[in-house]
Amino acid sequence: MSYKTLYRTYRPQTFSEVVGQRHITQTLQNALKRNKISHAYLFTGPRGTGKTTVAKIVAKAVNCANAPTSEPCNQCPSCLSINQGFDNDVFEIDAASNNGVDEIRELREKIKFAPTTGRYKVYIIDEVHMLSTGAFNALLKTLEEPPQHALFILATTEPHKIPATIISRCQRFDFRSISIEDTLKRLKQVVQAEGIDIEDQALMAIAQSARGGMRDALSLLDQVISYSDDETRITENDVHEVAGTVSENELRQIVSDLVDGQPHFAIERLNKLVSRGKEPLRIIEYLIYYCRDLFLIQKLPTLDEELVTHHSEETVALAGRLHESLLYDIISKLNDIQYEMRKTNTPRVFLELAVFEIDGILNEAIDGKKATTRAPGVNDQSRERDDHLSNDKASHPDETLETLPLEFEEDPVEDGNDAPYAKQADQKQDDGAKPLEEGLLSINTENFEERYIDIKEIEYILNNGNKEKRERLQQAWPTIFGTDLDYMAIEQLLLEGNLEAVSVDNQLLLSYEQDEMCARFYEKDVYEKAVDILRKAFGETFSIVVIPKRHWQRKLKEFMAQFRKGIKEPKLTPIEEPIIVRRVRSNFEHEPKMVQEIVNIFGEDIIEIKE
Repeated sequence: MSYKTLYRTYRPQTFSEVVGQRHITQTLQNALKRNKISHAYLFTGPRGTGKTTVAKIVAKAVNCANAPTSEPCNQCPSCLSINQGFDNDVFEIDAASNNGVDEIRELREKIKFAPTTGRYKVYIIDEVHMLSTGAFNALLKTLEEPPQHALFILATTEPHKIPATIISRCQRFDFRSISIEDTLKRLKQVVQAEGIDIEDQALMAIAQSARGGMRDALSLLDQVISYSDDETRITENDVHEVAGTVSENELRQIVSDLVDGQPHFAIERLNKLVSRGKEPLRIIEYLIYYCRDLFLIQKLPTLDEELVTHHSEETVALAGRLHESLLYDIISKLNDIQYEMRKTNTPRVFLELAVFEIDGILNEAIDGKKATTRAPGVNDQSRERDDHLSNDKASHPDETLETLPLEFEEDPVEDGNDAPYAKQADQKQDDGAKPLEEGLLSINTENFEERYIDIKEIEYILNNGNKEKRERLQQAWPTIFGTDLDYMAIEQLLLEGNLEAVSVDNQLLLSYEQDEMCARFYEKDVYEKAVDILRKAFGETFSIVVIPKRHWQRKLKEFMAQFRKGIKEPKLTPIEEPIIVRRVRSNFEHEPKMVQEIVNIFGEDIIEIKE
């Protein structure tokens, strides 16, 4: 083959040319200069970060005519033969295909003989984690006490698979992912040397796509050069087409459509991306990273362009339109759907579902209701969304978190605009999801009753919260599982709740996404058993107050709004929407106690009593 790929052409030949691994090259140079060479090295790190390259440079340096030296000359016979790949004293072994005991025994026999021309016999074993257990054992003694003329360099991307007995006999060097800045600098050197006309944005896209691997970056650059015409300049779009990635502008447009309440436009953009060959799994991965960058733009005091890869003026402006708690919910939802996409043969369906899930999250943030259908092209809620979704820090310029009560460190819902929420709190059936009875059309409603949340209990817990106790319980909360094996269903009920607050006198406030979960605590036997489980788990007696998640978010916002105004003991408006509670526990309540305990453990849906 006449053509030599860029990553081979521009492989570093000296330590000074190695990019992004200064902590390793400086250590090795000092050891070489002082003639303090170890008999075995272990190079670990991600692919394409320079492990094999540095190993070859070490091999040249120890056998260079100028040794001991901190840099190989690349002109003596030894250096030239290693560069050309046929030196008799340097052996590159692929452990993936030479992983048996017989190969290691052969190595042990040959290592006894002195080097042909150089000072050292150098054995570079790549992907050493692929060696079998027997091969590692056979190598162990030789690695510990090799001949004076032998030098081992082991390279791997998975050091956790190497026995500790091997690692302890080596000097270990961990190669780092190469930063975008260093990758970009190296790419500019290559395109300048090759005389390639390419946009700076295209080089940035290559550096970002490489994700810390210099070999990946140069390979992608090679592909992009082949894809583009010789007469035209290489653009950022060329890179995205070749790499299958999605540009920042396309990601911003999709998220902007959702923020503007136009999910149909977002679906159209996704359809165009898929029709151009973009994989749905990669699209949702890039959406997650883009929303992550929006989140970091809000949270970081200064913009770190190395950390935040998407940081255009338009993206920064879009970040100002979304509250950080909403971004957290959106990222969590995208992550959940990405997990589902990996298990299905129709990932595109889940990608489209993600659009409407996010639209629903944004709608709930505005008015507490589920997402509503809009006519195509209508954008009347765009300005209203900005008012409700933006992180309005300017409205409280002098406010600090030190003024908040001990129980809460930050306000999880947006500042300002209290009126719409206060109004909704007074409107029955207007606080979010449909009430439970709407889903019980075929059930006799005489078996159910309405229970209203005691707002005074919520007020008391908020005004008497204990932050330290809440944090301690949150950390220990998973230990509830297994406390009482006879009541695993109630343990699971507790574990599914979010521990929002704890009062000084041990009143717990739990929130649940579904009303049905809250309703179970109004059943006496469930409540008493839950209290007993908490007593066994934590050694203290707690009382439990439950509230649907949507009500909790609004009541906490209402509480914080009053607290910021200097009200010492804020008062909350009542929650008019009832929780529907089953009067009769189950069809098994008249069965013997042993049967009822079995139902509590396994659930009544799978229990059948035969005569």
